[in-house]
Amino acid sequence: MKKLLTIFLLPCLLFFLSSCKKKGVGLEIDFHDPQEIPTINHFFEDADAWELIKHFGEENIYFGNTPPNLNDISFLVNGMKYEYTERYSFDLDADDPLHADFIPITTSPPTYDASKEYHHFFDQDESRIWHKIKTQDSQGNDFVRKYKYYVIGHDSLFTAYYKETITDEGSGRPTCAIIFSGIVRLDKNGQFAGISNFRYGKQFISYEKLPAIANYAPGTIFIKTHDALCIPLTWDTIPDKNNREFLIP
Repeated sequence: MKKLLTIFLLPCLLFFLSSCKKKGVGLEIDFHDPQEIPTINHFFEDADAWELIKHFGEENIYFGNTPPNLNDISFLVNGMKYEYTERYSFDLDADDPLHADFIPITTSPPTYDASKEYHHFFDQDESRIWHKIKTQDSQGNDFVRKYKYYVIGHDSLFTAYYKETITDEGSGRPTCAIIFSGIVRLDKNGQFAGISNFRYGKQFISYEKLPAIANYAPGTIFIKTHDALCIPLTWDTIPDKNNREFLIP
């Protein structure tokens, strides 16, 4: 009798579990998807900046959805050499220079950028991170920007990418695609010791209006590198979590 009861109940139990599955009823499975960000290929395709990726070089892009911890890392990039340039100018004789064909610049390209770049990463959330940069040109002029980036990579290797729109008066409000990569170095005590293999790429995508000084038209690309170690340098205060204001010495 017990054997017959077991044979009868087993199909009922299987039917009940099958019904629950079909109706979406039953045990909840807890899982965590990787943070969704646009892939680097799609990002630059959408930005119409695929040429930037090509010249930056796939071998210099560190892929992965587990980038290193960059929180509160600050460092100095003291000058960079140009590895690749592709420059265009506006046709100022055209009726509409902003939308006319752009003219390739054939003069000798620059070989070295003496600017200093002060970097500060903060508030990393997996593959999103805030980044503040102060650029000091060879004349001592300072330019400060703050953006939220996408960052990918693995182990100590990272690649960041984003778009920026410059809003300075007279700039013409250019939008550029930016990519840079590097390797986080630690000392024997596990403390941040700098960034090596720093590589930076930029492509001008568009302008809202003709800039006051029409240096570089859309299509212009710069790839720059810094071979030496980018040393740690505290230049920025820790950001205020409420108003995100900063103090710059």
